[in-house]
Amino acid sequence: ATLSADRLVVDSALARVGGMLLESRGALARDTLKVDTLLVSVRADSLGAVREQMRRLAEMMQAVDTSMAASLRTVASDTLAGDASFSGYLYGSLRKADATAALGARALQVGAIHVGRVFGSARATDVLRRPSFEGTASADEVTGVGAVRIQSATFRVANANPDSGALVLDVSTDQDAHLVVRGAYAAREGATTVRMDSLRLAYDSVTWRSVQPALIASDSLGMRVAPIELRSTAGGVLAVSADVPRAGAVQGELRVERFPFGEVSALLAGTEPVAGTVTGRGTLAGVRAAPLISWEVVADSVGLDGYRLPPITSTGSYADKRLVAQATMRDTLGGRMQISGQLPVDLTIATVEKRLLSDAVQGRVDVDTLRLEGLPVTIDGVTRLRGLLNGALVLGGTFERPTASGSLSLEGAGARVSDLGIEPSDGRLVLRANADSLVL
Repeated sequence: ATLSADRLVVDSALARVGGMLLESRGALARDTLKVDTLLVSVRADSLGAVREQMRRLAEMMQAVDTSMAASLRTVASDTLAGDASFSGYLYGSLRKADATAALGARALQVGAIHVGRVFGSARATDVLRRPSFEGTASADEVTGVGAVRIQSATFRVANANPDSGALVLDVSTDQDAHLVVRGAYAAREGATTVRMDSLRLAYDSVTWRSVQPALIASDSLGMRVAPIELRSTAGGVLAVSADVPRAGAVQGELRVERFPFGEVSALLAGTEPVAGTVTGRGTLAGVRAAPLISWEVVADSVGLDGYRLPPITSTGSYADKRLVAQATMRDTLGGRMQISGQLPVDLTIATVEKRLLSDAVQGRVDVDTLRLEGLPVTIDGVTRLRGLLNGALVLGGTFERPTASGSLSLEGAGARVSDLGIEPSDGRLVLRANADSLVL
């Protein structure tokens, strides 16, 4: 390469660094009245080889920048595989150059995330002084993001510069769900703001849409989430707001109405589809080091495979590194069943060594004259359900080896089973628990 009074000339530059092949050739003029082209390309046939070199680079960077060295070690310690390539052109002069770039990758794996293909392109103007750019990146056959199997995902940025730009995210899944988010970003004087102008999520016969533009802002003082509210064509509502400063009181609220938790869990986490909706609210208060959380929600018509439960009310709170929760089901005649428990957990709003402080189970099941005929329980093919349930169980042990003690009794049990044409009555069942054994 030579730098003369007229131009920078690269006849041919070729280098191998950490499993990557770097190549450059071409020229850039000094004078803005002249136009030249400089080609730059990077290719990695095996990102696994790049990963090995990243460990070495982390050791070299340790004395210079510990934060960057830690980031390199984190990436290098995870799975990294596939092949990738990048090529770009600079055209113009050293004073004013524009650029185009293209990116491609196949069989890419980063940690648990696997991507079949990645391809993208970008165009920028005046990249050496006042850059502005636009670009598109797409990926298909993406797995490892929860249980979601992404068929295709496209990300676009337009009218952009280092300070601001417009954004579009378009994602389709193998389950025929479709998400489109449109918005913009701004980054000035250490503050970053992302504005969501619109959101649309469609799956099955349901569509969720944002009610109004929402803002997420982060700066040296903390993070703020201006009200985000989504409404569905089935009457559901999801609303979130939060203000989490680095110092001082934090506050937040989550509000749901007829929210189909089972559908969303099946879509995002791959769980079995569960019918039912939840309505209620949760709040956040306190400070980052000692947050206070509380909630009260009602789950309605929860069930699967032909079974539906009556409304269940859940309340709970978190304080002093202890989560306490209870769920209550009542019949129309004054009886009730209540399940309660507590868990030692660290929900500090910061990075902690471990969240779950103990695997010990602490809980109770209390049933007081719960009459089955007074419950709006729905079971396909079963009618005239009746019986009186009483008793209590104390839960203990650990998550891997739970234990229970106590007993539950069902007196005067009966029901009509249409498919069999029978109606047994006056049944009696007793469940006795002793440590890790159950006797019915």
